[in-house]
Amino acid sequence: KKRLKSSPTLEKAVRIIIETYMSGGRVSEILDSLSTTLMTLQETEKERKSSLKQYVSAMYIISFVFIGVIVAINKLMIPIFQTAVSTPESVIGISGDNPCNFCIYGFTIECLPCNIYSEICSVFSIEKASISCYYFALFFCMSIIQAICGGLVAGQIGEGSVKAGFKHAIILLSITIAVFMILVKLKVIGV
Repeated sequence: KKRLKSSPTLEKAVRIIIETYMSGGRVSEILDSLSTTLMTLQETEKERKSSLKQYVSAMYIISFVFIGVIVAINKLMIPIFQTAVSTPESVIGISGDNPCNFCIYGFTIECLPCNIYSEICSVFSIEKASISCYYFALFFCMSIIQAICGGLVAGQIGEGSVKAGFKHAIILLSITIAVFMILVKLKVIGV
């Protein structure tokens, strides 16, 4: 009975056989029909899982591409902002300073993101007052959000359940944090 309850397909098949037998139908014909139908269902399920694995893989690839784009933006954008300090444009509003510098000692609601960014930089041993701290923390938070959402979507697509997505989210989150730690150690970002 435990086997029947663990497999809804098997439970339905047994119910059909019993009803056929009780109504006086031809059980042999029903068995042939059921076996054909069940084999078709199994093949269809295998094909579905196989094709959906591509989409799950795509979610992982998207995470790596996202981190690659972040590294490229970080390498191109931060030097531009650091050189902007000495140019006349810095008067207009482009500055090479960390936009959160005015919030380092403030604990108001407006400074909450800056306080989070500051703590992220502390964890990664990045100077809090530098503009690279601001952008590193911003990109790190974006990557974390992307990893969690991508994992949940991968679970929904691949296994039909957001609960299954937590497994993918944890994997992507771990990979993202590890990649950022490696990139900081190698001084690729956060410098």
